[in-house]
Amino acid sequence: MTKLNELLGEDLFKQVAEALKGKGANGKDISLVIDDGENPDVAALKAKIKTLEDEAAKAKKPDDKGASEDEMKDAAALKARIKALEDEAAAAKTTYEQERAKDKLNFEIEKALGNAKLKGTNSLKAVLGILDMEKIKLEGDKLQGLDDQVEALKKSDPQWFEPKNSFGFKGVHIAEGSPEPLGDAETEQWRKEAGLTD
Repeated sequence: MTKLNELLGEDLFKQVAEALKGKGANGKDISLVIDDGENPDVAALKAKIKTLEDEAAKAKKPDDKGASEDEMKDAAALKARIKALEDEAAAAKTTYEQERAKDKLNFEIEKALGNAKLKGTNSLKAVLGILDMEKIKLEGDKLQGLDDQVEALKKSDPQWFEPKNSFGFKGVHIAEGSPEPLGDAETEQWRKEAGLTD
């Protein structure tokens, strides 16, 4: 498994980890790992199914003429256990895929909000609490329904966003008709009037 902190670097990984705390199913922290797509629970259930299928293959079929009544019961029980485990594995896989899709959606939303220049973690939490998550969908790699909500929030609650020009520097503009610099005599006169001379 490749860890996300190896891909993002420690600083960015810590920021993402902090932003995802408590965002998983039932308020759990989201695990920041990229894996091969196979849930460990699903893999364990598949291994159990394989073992039971091997046992069932060794047991005689119920319709074999030489099978005893106990062997027929064992084979039927094994088939029932295999079916139950297959159903459990399918349910676990579905749940896992839904959680991964939700985690990916949340990650993409938070990434997009970071690009929207939120002021910090508190602003991120506030904006996430206000967003109508039902209207936001992830179609391929593109979020649908987020931009409109963010633009509306920028107008209604601008305190959560960085201003467009956060440095406030607008350049130097020399006005036409600027006065000529003061001469030495004029500078002395000004200093006397201001009380800056001895």
